[in-house]
Amino acid sequence: MKYTFFIVSICLCTLSCKKDSNSGGDKTQLLTSADWKYDNGGIGDANGNVLFDFSTLGVIPACSLDNTVKFNS
Repeated sequence: MKYTFFIVSICLCTLSCKKDSNSGGDKTQLLTSADWKYDNGGIGDANGNVLFDFSTLGVIPACSLDNTVKFNS
């Protein structure tokens, strides 16, 4: 169960993380150029309104909000 939660958390994090600056280049270079930190995430509607915020609902544990993720090419 913990393994499944960890995988889902990583997937959500990679889909919802954002980078402070856009240095251009291809997607692999952009993804691997620096560490990524969780900013926010949730489920929204087509208008961009957040219906379920993962950090306030407890889906993402508070101790995970300051973690970073490093991707390798």
